[in-house]
Amino acid sequence: MRILVCDDEHKIIEQLEIILKREISSCYFVGATDITSSIKAIERDEFDVAFIDIVLEDESGIDLGLLLQQKYPDTKLIFISGYQNKVPEIFFSVQPYGFIDKPISSSVVAKYLNAIQEEKTHSNFIIREKGNELSIPFADICYIESLKDKVVIHTLNSKFNMWCKLDEVDHLFPGSFVRCHKSYLVNLKYIKKYSNSVFELINGQLINVSRSHKKETDIKYFEYKGGMTV
Repeated sequence: MRILVCDDEHKIIEQLEIILKREISSCYFVGATDITSSIKAIERDEFDVAFIDIVLEDESGIDLGLLLQQKYPDTKLIFISGYQNKVPEIFFSVQPYGFIDKPISSSVVAKYLNAIQEEKTHSNFIIREKGNELSIPFADICYIESLKDKVVIHTLNSKFNMWCKLDEVDHLFPGSFVRCHKSYLVNLKYIKKYSNSVFELINGQLINVSRSHKKETDIKYFEYKGGMTV
């Protein structure tokens, strides 16, 4: 896995390097303390994951995130910060994979890495209907909706029908998905806002979190966001 870390604190870069190389058997690591050095790195290489500090002295890590997202849409962006008031900015500007609060928790980093590795290992959902097979990347799926005798798989631009019950397939989805309602399975990466037991997705779709699923949903959501409060 190819990983970029951009943080103006050398100790944070060193800490993450130790964690990442401990958690990943094959890790290509690049550390940078400013945007200029980071840009030089991404001009040379494409990275699977980028850990970016939101505040880089007089620079904004969000700008680097935007550049990375435009150049390499598949790069997972995980932002780092000790400034909680800066966190909402990243969700209005980019689509981050996650957020880690300072001081950095090695267990939170490990959870993100495990989720990313799981996605890479099992990266597609297969729909089989009447001898035909359709492969949809899990990363492209926003949410799955249960409607009577079928489920509808929604991506940002399309939807696909599958004649089965949601209970029959929800276990096939990776840890980045949460069953927030008996009729909905949601990809946490597409959640823009969570408040009043309602998910707002980045495409504007609103999905209710049911009372019976709220406890599990809250745990998975806040673990995914690295303990961030919204």
